[in-house]
Amino acid sequence: MVLFFSLINFFSWLALFKYQSPLLLGYAVGQVTSSSMEPTLKLKDSVVYKTSWLNLHRNDIIIALKVPKQNGGGFINVSKRIAAIPGDKVFICDYNVYVNGVPFYKDSDRNVDCVHVENIALESDEYYLLGENKFASYDSRFFGVINRESISAIAIYKVSEDLTVTYF
Repeated sequence: MVLFFSLINFFSWLALFKYQSPLLLGYAVGQVTSSSMEPTLKLKDSVVYKTSWLNLHRNDIIIALKVPKQNGGGFINVSKRIAAIPGDKVFICDYNVYVNGVPFYKDSDRNVDCVHVENIALESDEYYLLGENKFASYDSRFFGVINRESISAIAIYKVSEDLTVTYF
């Protein structure tokens, strides 16, 4: 029995090094360290992620591994919402993002002259990730689409600082 718990402890530390969150029996726990997913995930919320048998859907909150750093020179892990899935069409007009013609952000305005415009058609195995705080999120608008193999976990619930539990 001691050996069993020693192995679990070893693999948890290994996962902590790789995923920057403890991993135990197909689940990982992480703490929110940025405001990019506000209002859903706030600073210091704790999030429990499922790391095995991942069925991905639009609007899932996920962890993506090995996303290029904003200023180059390596990679980071990010927690974002899946805005678009394989087969979707994404249109970007400055900070406004539309998936299959539907605005991702509630305050999107189609009656603006766009400085930056992109049209993206997602191939099989490609996903488009967005943070909910559109002015403070490093997401697919900056690093582009990601492949399925980069997604390592799906958020299943969060625990807020006041100990409120919210399931996704």
